[in-house]
Amino acid sequence: MIVQAEQHPIDKQIGERIRKRRLMCGFSQRDLGKKLGISFQHIQGYETGEVRLVVDRLYNLAEALSVDMSYFFTKASEDLHDKAFRSDVGSEEISRLVREYRKIKDEALRDIVHLVIKALANTGFKWDVKCTSISE
Repeated sequence: MIVQAEQHPIDKQIGERIRKRRLMCGFSQRDLGKKLGISFQHIQGYETGEVRLVVDRLYNLAEALSVDMSYFFTKASEDLHDKAFRSDVGSEEISRLVREYRKIKDEALRDIVHLVIKALANTGFKWDVKCTSISE
C-alpha cells in the first residue's frame, strides 16, 4: 500500500536511514524490493521520503535489514554499525566488498574469507602493486 501525503521531515530521515542500512547490507534497491515483494521504485520512494511508510512495511524493512525498528528513528546517536561504515575506506568500497561477500553461499568459505581478512588486518601487510580488478 502506497500512502502519499505532504512530505514530513521524519519521512526523509527514515528514508535516509533505510538507504544507509541497505548499502551497509550490500543490497541494491532491487535486491531489497525482491526481499519484500515490492518494486525497486517503492524502495526508491521510501528512501527519498516521497512515499510514506505504513507501520507493517516499516516492520518488514527492519526485519529485512536486520535492525530494530528504533534504528529508523535514531538520528543524533547513530549506532555502532554506522560509525564503522564511516571509516577511512569509502562507503562504495565497503558496499562492493559486502556485495561480493554475500555471493559466497558456502558458510565454511565465508568463515575462511573472514579469517583471511582478520589476519591481513592484523599484519599491516602492504601490496607493492595496486590491483583495480581481477580478470575471470
